[in-house]
Amino acid sequence: MRDLPGLLLIVLGVGLLLSAAIKRRARMRAAEPAGAIRPEFVAMGQMMRPLLLFAVALIAVKSVVFYLLFDGGRWLSPLTFGGFMFVLAAYAAWLILVLRPPLTRTSSEAAAPVGRQAQVGHQAEA
Repeated sequence: MRDLPGLLLIVLGVGLLLSAAIKRRARMRAAEPAGAIRPEFVAMGQMMRPLLLFAVALIAVKSVVFYLLFDGGRWLSPLTFGGFMFVLAAYAAWLILVLRPPLTRTSSEAAAPVGRQAQVGHQAEA
């Protein structure tokens, strides 16, 4: 019973990772309409990602320090604490995957069939 919160946190972390993979795949497949978002909002989003990742890392480091200094094992089982750390790592991975801008393709690559894309890539390298 003491490890139940840890197991639930691990399930939550796995859910975050699956959500990030599904959302990233959907963004890669969807065509982005022209003028969908203003460039200054894109710039703000790109500036916020490192700040959010820094905040998550700071929370993780503080949690580890306080867990070790104040004998966190009295209140949290190692599995529960590990589950909390896993949720923080999964959230950081979610931020990286979801907020990374999708790769842009040129209009000729998007219109070309799959075999033609490989030829266009080889011509560009030559």
